[in-house]
Amino acid sequence: MVQSQINTSNEYLLRNAMWVQFQQNALTSPQIVVQHNGISQLVAQLVAGEPPCDKPKRNVVGHKDCVTTNNTVNKVHWVSSAFNHFNRLYNTPISGYQGVIQTLPRHYQVYFQQQNQGHFRDAQVAAAHFNRLARVEYSNMLDGVPGFLNDVLNINVTAAAIKA
Repeated sequence: MVQSQINTSNEYLLRNAMWVQFQQNALTSPQIVVQHNGISQLVAQLVAGEPPCDKPKRNVVGHKDCVTTNNTVNKVHWVSSAFNHFNRLYNTPISGYQGVIQTLPRHYQVYFQQQNQGHFRDAQVAAAHFNRLARVEYSNMLDGVPGFLNDVLNINVTAAAIKA
């Protein structure tokens, strides 16, 4: 009988991991399927490679499509922890736009990072303001992430459009 010593971190991995399977499809890129979320982050880090040294705040591997088991090279990227919290699947509010809440008929408020960012009379202008706030805060981390910016034309939001 052979005995081996298991340290605490390995014991945790063995106790909580069900199995890891590598899938190869001729039409898609290789994908690693993980049954436990704790291991999924480790596998995603292996797929994503080294974090960018010129962007020290990007210390978390994020999944662009919010599916933590989709660890393909084109679906994982290094992001900040704030963006990883922002990058979630949300229900679309009644206004029809992310980050825009309709308070009264033709009265809209923009919420970004759980703070009120202004009052607007037009939902599209409010949605464009939300897009601008997200783009300033998260820059190119939003590239390739579907459905988190509002689908509006690039409307120039001026101070006159915001009812302080």
